Amino acid sequence: MIRYKNFGSLLAEVDNLDKFGTLFACKSGWAEDPSNTEILLLLGDDELEDLDERGNPVLANKYGASYFFDVEIFQSVIDLQRKNNSKSNVNDYIHAINYYLENDDFYEVT
Repeated sequence: MIRYKNFGSLLAEVDNLDKFGTLFACKSGWAEDPSNTEILLLLGDDELEDLDERGNPVLANKYGASYFFDVEIFQSVIDLQRKNNSKSNVNDYIHAINYYLENDDFYEVT
């Protein structure tokens, strides 16, 4: 497991993330203050297959986190935002992520 203390630290590593990993975050923390929400990257069977009765990884529960994104989808959201605006800031990326979470679709500038 890799712990990212805030969204900026995850964003800095986005291109190096293992595409087979899964991101977990505290949903209420994300809703309240996404830029300062801790995000967990769980990798491999040991971390992702030890599940509780609701199907959430036990390791994520330990940190009060639930499913946030598959890394591959997360990277795609970030990549598209970069293409939409090469000068995107943290808030632009958060907007693109929230758009995806709310609409199950990518945010595109038309």
